[in-house]
Amino acid sequence: MHRDPNVWVDPCLFQPERFLTTHKHVDVREQSFELTPFGSGRRICPGISLALQVTQLTLAHLLHAFDITPPSDEPVSDSHPSPRTRQLKIASMSDAIDLTGDGGVLKKVVRHAKPDATGPTLDLPLVDVHYDGILEETGEVFDTTHEDNTIFSFEIGKGSVIKAWDVALRTMKVGEIAKITCKPEYAYGSAGSPPDIPPDATLIFEVELVACNPRKGLSLGSASDERTRLEELKKQRELAAATKEEEKKKREDAKAAAAARIQAKLDAKKGGKGKGK
Repeated sequence: MHRDPNVWVDPCLFQPERFLTTHKHVDVREQSFELTPFGSGRRICPGISLALQVTQLTLAHLLHAFDITPPSDEPVSDSHPSPRTRQLKIASMSDAIDLTGDGGVLKKVVRHAKPDATGPTLDLPLVDVHYDGILEETGEVFDTTHEDNTIFSFEIGKGSVIKAWDVALRTMKVGEIAKITCKPEYAYGSAGSPPDIPPDATLIFEVELVACNPRKGLSLGSASDERTRLEELKKQRELAAATKEEEKKKREDAKAAAAARIQAKLDAKKGGKGKGK
């Protein structure tokens, strides 16, 4: 029966993927109709139990074929490490985007946001983020929000964070995760931020933009109304300036026309005197 084409399509072909597609309902450990000749009773295939056990052993041997160690070779512990001692591998920034043009702030997208995701705007200047702060030189995590699952919030453009964050967060959308490399001049400079950040330190932040919100005390609706009011005021100023310019041009045209009439009269008088002589 196991070669009956009415039961198995192409019975003589090795197609294990069929158990993930057309025959994914078949359980090799049960008495399925298709496996009756070698799947139950005295005729059960000994390879079934063997394969289920050997699979785990094979995976174990595969893992033991590699040397798996933390990045800085510290002892492996089951406890969650402190952010002061936890080490993270720093991904290559070879395909990073230079946001400042001088290499001061580099951005590499780790996870893209959804196409319809929003980003920071004038109406939504407050951002909520998760992040890990890493010293590039040592790979040490000096600060993180993941340790206690907190959210860090700030308003873009107010100078409440380092320059690199103001630059980089403007380019992100909600749901995006990016690695931001910050040169000292866009971070804490020659002074550093003792005791965690030494002088002239290049920092790497893995940042997730969680949300964008309107400014505190200002709802999204009122923010939109305020922006509309400012745009309307700008249009009124432009219209007033255009009207003023048009009136100025009319006055200049009127002066030119009057001067032309006067000149025409003078020319006419000169012509009359010549004829009398």
